[in-house]
Amino acid sequence: LITDAGQTELDVTPNPNAPNLVASVDDHAQTGWIAAHRLPVVWSQTPDGWQEGGLEQHPDALTASRYEKFAKHLIGPQATDDNAVATTPLGDRLEIVPLGDPRRTKIGTDAEFRILLDGEPLTTTVLATYAGFTPTPSSWAYYTETLADDRGSAIAKVRISAPGLWVVRVATDIPDAADGVRVHNLRATLSFHVDG
Repeated sequence: LITDAGQTELDVTPNPNAPNLVASVDDHAQTGWIAAHRLPVVWSQTPDGWQEGGLEQHPDALTASRYEKFAKHLIGPQATDDNAVATTPLGDRLEIVPLGDPRRTKIGTDAEFRILLDGEPLTTTVLATYAGFTPTPSSWAYYTETLADDRGSAIAKVRISAPGLWVVRVATDIPDAADGVRVHNLRATLSFHVDG
């Protein structure tokens, strides 16, 4: 949990009813982030499908990739224009940074974000969707590409078309030759609620 007051580690437990983890946050009095980082794991595409481990473990693999993920969810009261919590980068290697509190976005208008890789603007594609859009996995309601304007580069505009939980996602590949890996795939998500 990251707020103006600092950073607090959360206890995370397995969800007995689903294949995910659960953390509880009791205090929503401050605007803040629940942030998570899945450390890198290596998977290889083999003739028998995807297998954990690199090319040393799977010499018949077509490729091996290192996957690392960053996620953050905006909580607490909506930030005012002078509240920097919602718009301050957390320092993740790949990060989606709001240019304003996205929860304040009106239906039919754009939420705006800057995409950063190692703290620098990244030109890339951006996907977004909202809860209830479709039950089909890996489907997205919105696709866009970053652009440049008078505020700088790597800006993504996402048209908010429905109330509820929204998720914005970016991914990029960088070279990686260590441990029998050919590419390092970084993924980042940002989620937030929009009122109707």
